[in-house]
Amino acid sequence: MAAVSIEKRKEPFARVRRERDDAWDRLEEEYPRVKAEHPDKWVAFGKDGFIAANDDLFALVAAYEEKGYTGERVLIRFMHVSTTSLWGDLA
Repeated sequence: MAAVSIEKRKEPFARVRRERDDAWDRLEEEYPRVKAEHPDKWVAFGKDGFIAANDDLFALVAAYEEKGYTGERVLIRFMHVSTTSLWGDLA
């Protein structure tokens, strides 16, 4: 049986979790404003609040990574406000 090593995390999990909790709090605070300003767009929130918005999810990820955020510290939501179903007619 081969030995398996687990790479040590660069920083404590508790800190990352705390930052995600802070991001969630900021999302709840800013949600109505951001939804009104960026309807039907992907948005990203971090511990400091709203980070970026974009129509393209991949471009959004590139935008927040460019600002120094990592995926484990960011919450992404789609601000769906249109009356058109995202999945078409399911009937």
